[in-house]
Amino acid sequence: MEIGGPNPRRVPVLAGFDKELVDVAKKVDGPLVVAPEDGKNAISALTRNLAGGEDLPPLHVSRLRSTWMACLMAAWVPLSEITRLAGVKTIKVLEDLLPYCKHFAPEADTDHAAEAVRNAWRPKWL
Repeated sequence: MEIGGPNPRRVPVLAGFDKELVDVAKKVDGPLVVAPEDGKNAISALTRNLAGGEDLPPLHVSRLRSTWMACLMAAWVPLSEITRLAGVKTIKVLEDLLPYCKHFAPEADTDHAAEAVRNAWRPKWL
């Protein structure tokens, strides 16, 4: 996904959603979502107009974004990369999400963590 504005970047889509987004994008001539000229959040406006799911809690962009970031954290994506992709300048928001990471990777255990730490860095001279 291409993000424009003052902090342009390319953000990969989670694998669980990529095929559906590609299918939808193929049917659209041009960008899939465009920010409105008034500067308001295009996703908020879009989700207000979705049909179906009336029995579900309302979608909030901040919650969708937080869920996405917690999922990336649980997948061991480097924090520096998450902050870059999310367009945030500090890791405070990530700190607040730590308790929710276990919901995305309940199988993560100390053995997995130990292996990740051992393989985190190998000096070229070794």
